[in-house]
Amino acid sequence: MKLGIGTYCYMWSLGVEGAFPRKPMHPLELLDEAIRLGLSVVQYGPNRPLSDDEAAQIGQFARQRGILLERGTTGLDPVHIAREAVRCRQ
Repeated sequence: MKLGIGTYCYMWSLGVEGAFPRKPMHPLELLDEAIRLGLSVVQYGPNRPLSDDEAAQIGQFARQRGILLERGTTGLDPVHIAREAVRCRQ
């Protein structure tokens, strides 16, 4: 079993619609937090959508540090699911 954290664990630090902190946690900081805690998995859920640039940056950072990424999404639209799958492999 691998332990990890996700965007839902840090929902208030990342910010939610209508409630953003003065300085929201950047998605890369979530990876730093996992490393600090000795965890090996980070899940980015639909509560914190990632831009294409963020997804690429996070993927590279995670590969360099041996962190497994999981991508959570909502809905069953095949086009959306295919797009998210491709983004996760980049």
